[in-house]
Amino acid sequence: MTHLLLDTLNVSLPVFTMVFMGVLLKRLGWIDQAFINTASSLVFKVTMPALLFLSILRAEPGEDFQLGLVVYYLIISALMFVLIWAWSLYRCPRQQRGVYVQAAFRGNCGIMGLALATSMYGELGLSLGGVMAGGIIMLNLVLSAIVLAVYSPLVNSHPGAILKDVATNPLIIGISGGLLLGLI
Repeated sequence: MTHLLLDTLNVSLPVFTMVFMGVLLKRLGWIDQAFINTASSLVFKVTMPALLFLSILRAEPGEDFQLGLVVYYLIISALMFVLIWAWSLYRCPRQQRGVYVQAAFRGNCGIMGLALATSMYGELGLSLGGVMAGGIIMLNLVLSAIVLAVYSPLVNSHPGAILKDVATNPLIIGISGGLLLGLI
């Protein structure tokens, strides 16, 4: 039991230390909201797409790209999305359904998941985690765009507009680029 606890702390403590260091730096006034906005934008538009692109591109087809595991993960995630959406029909006012469904089924596998996988398994974890995260991020972005468009009065729910939003998403571009170049 102690061994399991120590292994868990060894993997998760460095990752969460970085998170709490950010909170501390904000409270000390060493970073401000403008920095946080810029850094978040940089992560979303550049560094995360680049990390996913490189992780997927470097994945070895047999070892890192375990198709059965990826397909299983995607099917379970899509099923959870459908169940959560069905649940929201009975539990949420119409104007809150899109946000509720999106928040309930989306995880944080992109940042936290990759950090934990890398902390635990090194390069192999980053590669396998990148493939898994790439698949689930693409699915999450598509499903989020759909559910938000259905319920939001501000979002254009035309299929062409949804497709454009998904196709121009930096994460989708990075993941798709890694997949396409990986096949060559």
